[in-house]
Amino acid sequence: MVDGYERDQLMLALLRGALRESAPLWLLTAALEREPGGQEEYGFAAPMTLMSAALAHPSCPDALRRQTLQRLSVERLAAIGDTDCPDQVALSVAAELHRREPERRPMAPELLDTPGPAQALLRRPGLHSLVFEAALELLPSEPWLTPPSDDLPADAWLSAFNAASDAWERLIKSLVTTHVPRHRRLLEWGRTHDSAHLIRQHLLGTVPWNVEPALLQEVADEDLADFRFRVLLTTMSRAVEHGASEEEVRSRFADGLALLEPDHRERTVAQMCDPDHARGRRVFAHSSTRWMEDAAGGTWRLILSPEDAKTRYGQSHSWCAPPELLKELAGRFAEAGAEALALWEPRSDDRFRPPSDLRWVRATLVHLPTPLDDAVEGRVRSILRSTGPYRDHRSRRYDHAALEEERRASETRDAIQRMIDDPAAAARRRALGDPGTITSEQLGSSPADVLEDYLSRHAGNDLLIEKTLLGFARSYRTSPTFADVLARHSAPDKALLEITTHLRRRLGGAPTLREAWTRQILGLPDADAELLRALLAWTALTLGVGSRFSDAPTPVISLVLKALGDSEEAWARFASGPASHAGPGAWFRLGEILDAAAAGTPWPAPPSR
Repeated sequence: MVDGYERDQLMLALLRGALRESAPLWLLTAALEREPGGQEEYGFAAPMTLMSAALAHPSCPDALRRQTLQRLSVERLAAIGDTDCPDQVALSVAAELHRREPERRPMAPELLDTPGPAQALLRRPGLHSLVFEAALELLPSEPWLTPPSDDLPADAWLSAFNAASDAWERLIKSLVTTHVPRHRRLLEWGRTHDSAHLIRQHLLGTVPWNVEPALLQEVADEDLADFRFRVLLTTMSRAVEHGASEEEVRSRFADGLALLEPDHRERTVAQMCDPDHARGRRVFAHSSTRWMEDAAGGTWRLILSPEDAKTRYGQSHSWCAPPELLKELAGRFAEAGAEALALWEPRSDDRFRPPSDLRWVRATLVHLPTPLDDAVEGRVRSILRSTGPYRDHRSRRYDHAALEEERRASETRDAIQRMIDDPAAAARRRALGDPGTITSEQLGSSPADVLEDYLSRHAGNDLLIEKTLLGFARSYRTSPTFADVLARHSAPDKALLEITTHLRRRLGGAPTLREAWTRQILGLPDADAELLRALLAWTALTLGVGSRFSDAPTPVISLVLKALGDSEEAWARFASGPASHAGPGAWFRLGEILDAAAAGTPWPAPPSR
């Protein structure tokens, strides 16, 4: 039979069927020499079905199996050692991997482009557990900050270490994202290879939607335990700065120090009480705040805002963890954030630093399960006062990235301000802020349920009702309706007349805004003549004109007919009036134009701003 697909299928059928218990050596040799049957295309190896069946056959000699595996590329070796292969084949693949890479080598940046056999093999998911374990133990070793050699400058030594560390972090990230079913095993391996913190960060911050609920809660507990240590560093450093001796430090912080390993405990106390470590203590004094900044902007970002976890096509990820667990974790983060708020102090170099990252403050306020008390609100207001925009413009940057960062920081500060100005909001994430400072634009774009709740909590605030009414000119909404909001006002008729009469000052803006307000007024069933006379002449007369389905509004036509009557002179003057689509003429009121046209008096001046 000619070599080809039919011959391969026949050999495969024999090895899996009639000859599954015992097969001649010539058939096994032919099968192993036949596969792989094609070149690699688009990064994928050719099918390995026949070779896998021959290698797994009980009649296959160990020597032939070893000889076959030795001539395979790493990609084909990984394809052989998948989860479906027998243990005997997996052991042979692991042995071949050890032959090619007998021991670990130090991590280096170039290994990301030219990886070793174990590193390359782990780029494929779905490996047999024996193959996976063998490859995992042969990965490059994590970088260590060893003293520099005499022949290497300090800056070059530090740059090389940083580059190796970055490469190591990228390697760990690829492991976590590729081997999703083995997250717990990776975490166990990381604890013995000084990488548990990196794996934990990626489980929490890179692919948290793929982490099983129990493990997600476990790594979150470990991360929050690290925050407890940062709180200990913060309080210890401040105590030493205020004159506490080593004995006082050990006594005052005995409970926190007891949680540390003996070596770690002694090293921490010695470092804190070292007179030559004053600069480091000033850094440690803000450890809790720095931890919260890093967590809210990185590690915990997706847990705090699960809706932000999207694919590259913009679709939301499906989470393994239930919403209840995510809410619980966010609440625990917020409780830690409240503790960090209590420990917050301004930094001495704030005037030279870019705007502070206050996402952690916003996340604390959003997810804190208890009502905001005066202590939290007071501390947040202090933070907002002390961490504004650049106060030393000599250190400010003006490139696009810096300006975009400032914009995001400003939006975060505005959101925080709204939450502390409106602490009773049903959902703090959508708090609208102080009724005295909120604008008609913000009210117009607010969701219906948020607006209803806000207006109900500030019942009796007529100025807020008026700004909400003006918001209807800026955006379309079906609920609540214009009439529903107007009914909340203590003097609705007077309010409508005042707003319409002074529309240039109260609303301003483009013709579309004037048209939208006029439509709302004309949509009321009981608009009286005085209110109609206060409408803008050009807008009221031309609203709907140009459409084959409508004409000028009927109430406006009736008002004009009544005012001008049968006087041809009045109609001629009215037709040549100063009302216009844009410019100052757009603000003439209908009643003023009609009165001047009917009486033959000079045209009035347009309303001032």
